Amino acid sequence: MFVENLGHCMLHLKPITSDSVLQRLREMCEADSADGALGPWSSGERIAVALTLDRLDWLTALNLSALEAMERLPSHWRDACVRLQKELR
Repeated sequence: MFVENLGHCMLHLKPITSDSVLQRLREMCEADSADGALGPWSSGERIAVALTLDRLDWLTALNLSALEAMERLPSHWRDACVRLQKELR
């Protein structure tokens, strides 16, 4: 478990698991594929959604190639993209 010291109090954060990343990515992909546009996510989340849904046009709009996009994602997000894309096929 991650613990952050905020002066006099301690904030306990849940650990980031591959399942939680996969679930978050699944929710974002469902929302974005339903309305056909990238949602109000962080740049990393937008990249992950675009890669998962094979939306190179969205990557182009972010001024990124597919390889540049992959390079910007942490490994646990790349793994989630691959896993979810296989599930969606």
